[in-house]
Amino acid sequence: MAELIGAKITSLCNTIIPVYYSEAETGSYPYMVYDQVVTEKRNKDGAYKLVSEAELKVISNDFDEADGKAALVAAALANGLTGSFSYRAGMVSKDCVDQVWTIQMNYTITQKL
Repeated sequence: MAELIGAKITSLCNTIIPVYYSEAETGSYPYMVYDQVVTEKRNKDGAYKLVSEAELKVISNDFDEADGKAALVAAALANGLTGSFSYRAGMVSKDCVDQVWTIQMNYTITQKL
């Protein structure tokens, strides 16, 4: 069931930027990599929701491109995580190492089952 949240992230963002889970499968910029830790919440009747602590990283060798793509990703999540999905945005960090920019965005994404 954890793949449902990952599939939602991918479907919302893959028209903006190539999306990969855990590790990039490309050598060209820009791209986005996400990782998540999903916890299933249960009660006496069984699982009732999934909670994902997701870390999204937009990576590019151009700051303006990375920053712009990160803003589009954030907007796509804000507009697309509706219905059985909800989210809370967390910390955003912007780092540059060897002229490659990484914009990291943290989200808590909940899916009601």
